[in-house]
Amino acid sequence: MTDWTTPRTWQTGDLVTADDLNGELRDRMLWLHSRRPAVTLFEFTTSYGTSSTAFVPFDPPISITMETHGLPLMIGLNCYVQLPYRQGVGFRYKIDGVVPTGHTDGNGRWLLNYGESINRNESISIMSWLPNVAPGTHTFTLEWRAQQSGQGTVSVYSSQNIGQFYLVEI
Repeated sequence: MTDWTTPRTWQTGDLVTADDLNGELRDRMLWLHSRRPAVTLFEFTTSYGTSSTAFVPFDPPISITMETHGLPLMIGLNCYVQLPYRQGVGFRYKIDGVVPTGHTDGNGRWLLNYGESINRNESISIMSWLPNVAPGTHTFTLEWRAQQSGQGTVSVYSSQNIGQFYLVEI
């Protein structure tokens, strides 16, 4: 069994053969067991900076193109950020150039608020659950913005670690 198919609907009086059971039970269990999460990872060592208060893509872009199969996805970001005094940062992602429904609140899907310290450095790990991405090949692009104008540049940097933007099909 290479792809999942709709299970048979049994009727009263149907005769069950070994082939029926093998196809309906054994092969489906083997298919489920053979499924491993598909992980796609974009690692970056480039340092980025923005003072834009409108969402902008990273330059160079941080994006992943992945074939999905209609299963739920986990999307996430691990990196370091540097926040100047009274500055924050918002992140969001687009799927095929479109902000997903419910992610248009203006702050972004993920938000780090400003702090009162100067040049606060934060190690962040943030993620979201995407239960309804249609099967097909999709491009996921990360965007960001500074929360306050005139408060300095927000930086994403790799220091001694590699930043990661990832997708896991569950």
